[in-house]
Amino acid sequence: MKILQISSCWARTPPDGFGPAEEVTYDLSVELAAAGHEVTVFATGDSTVGLPLAFHFPEVPEYSPANPRKHVEAAVEYANSHDFDIVHNNESKHGALLAHTIRRPTITRANWLYDADFLQQFHALDEKARRATRFVAISHRMRTLLPELSFAGTVHNGIDVDGFPFGADKQDYVLFLGRIIPEKGVDLAIEAARTAGVPLVIAGQLLDRHRKFFEQKVAPALDGDQVSWYGPASRTQAKQLLRDARALLMPYRWEEPFGKVLVEAQACGTPVVSVPWGAVPEVVADGITGFLRATAEEMAAAIGQVDRISPTACRERAVTRFSRGRMAADYVHLYEKLLVDAGRGSRR
Repeated sequence: MKILQISSCWARTPPDGFGPAEEVTYDLSVELAAAGHEVTVFATGDSTVGLPLAFHFPEVPEYSPANPRKHVEAAVEYANSHDFDIVHNNESKHGALLAHTIRRPTITRANWLYDADFLQQFHALDEKARRATRFVAISHRMRTLLPELSFAGTVHNGIDVDGFPFGADKQDYVLFLGRIIPEKGVDLAIEAARTAGVPLVIAGQLLDRHRKFFEQKVAPALDGDQVSWYGPASRTQAKQLLRDARALLMPYRWEEPFGKVLVEAQACGTPVVSVPWGAVPEVVADGITGFLRATAEEMAAAIGQVDRISPTACRERAVTRFSRGRMAADYVHLYEKLLVDAGRGSRR
């Protein structure tokens, strides 16, 4: 198949640091190409996909609300002027709102739980445009929470498991790794780690608009011993932190739509302590690759039990359930179904 993968313009593909959506786009594109498909990636010009690359912005642009739409409009024009079998849109917002203008069979990967603003814009489209927009959920829970959207299927995200170092011998700290926002529950992680009496390392992206939350809920707890602030971690640094951690601690307040870091921890042989809602139960096997608990107090007790979890079992779950090869195979199945529905045959 000739496939166009549309990435975002928020980060390079693959990203240097934070950029889970762009990283999934990269992993999927590489795996599809390895399987013999002709893959072109529409991203920023400074991306390093190692595959045919098209772009509007020669490098990641400065932040502007107008730039993502310009990026997607250029991607739509490119898609319509080339003979692709499938267009896979990974730009969840503007790409989703413009996907119906692509004159090729198209699916849109929903990377996040759409908010009221997006849904209002989407429902403002005419009925034909809405029906033509086919989404792919990254978890079964996402489909339940967004019943008004038309989903072609569900495909759990995959990772390059071999790219994550396995570690059976752990250090004593537990790790919070994610954006520093209330929804991710970093303040609850502090409470749970303190109650358990184990050191907590906090690593993640802190944007200016969330600095007040950081100053109020995180900074007062930082002592460099019990609670340490690592700051933003590169991909290499994040992998090392995950490999060495006694456990990954992610007390989400919201309905996490997937939780890629949960898979990455398991790939490193590191158990996960998290919550029993959102897509987390689809990703973490309670009692086998971690513990799912509802309160900080319960998570503190679970931290004391993580040594019962086998690092090998964690790694095996990542290999069997969340490899990028499995992800690519699932998407190929969806592509083929989409081509049949559109009355077009695959070229292979």
